Amino acid sequence: MAGATGGQVKQLNALAKSGAKLATSYGQATADAMYDAGRAAGHGFLSGLLAQKSAIEKTMALLAVTAVRSIRVSGAATLPKAKKKAPAKKVKPKKYDSGGWLQPGLSTGVNATGRPEPILTAGQWDAVQRGLSGGGPSYHYEINARTADFTVAELEHVQRVQEARARVGRPR
Repeated sequence: MAGATGGQVKQLNALAKSGAKLATSYGQATADAMYDAGRAAGHGFLSGLLAQKSAIEKTMALLAVTAVRSIRVSGAATLPKAKKKAPAKKVKPKKYDSGGWLQPGLSTGVNATGRPEPILTAGQWDAVQRGLSGGGPSYHYEINARTADFTVAELEHVQRVQEARARVGRPR
């Protein structure tokens, strides 16, 4: 290649480009042929099943009859006699409109934890959330560590400004 003329380099480039086009065309034709073959195979499989539909249904019916006979012979189909039970007690649903405790077990709800669970009203949930957040406003600071050179006093000033804005209803 080092001693090739400009014309020879152009000829090599043209051959490489032609080879790439040929490979793309061959790949596309092969992919199309494989797709068509797969589609035809699926169609053939389905056609074969449909052609044997009645034979398949007869075999399934024979299997079902054989299974039922086998169960009858083994006695597995014999069910124990039902015991007479006292009529079920009517359970009055418990209202939790003002909160309460859901006891373990089955009631109008299911508590599978094995211990009583609290049922909270909307106001009680609000109180829980206020308690978790400390009861006051929450602050979110995003500080870029590469450019942050705030002092504690400057951060406290920013917080005081935000609190003042919040008191008058302005965005922080």
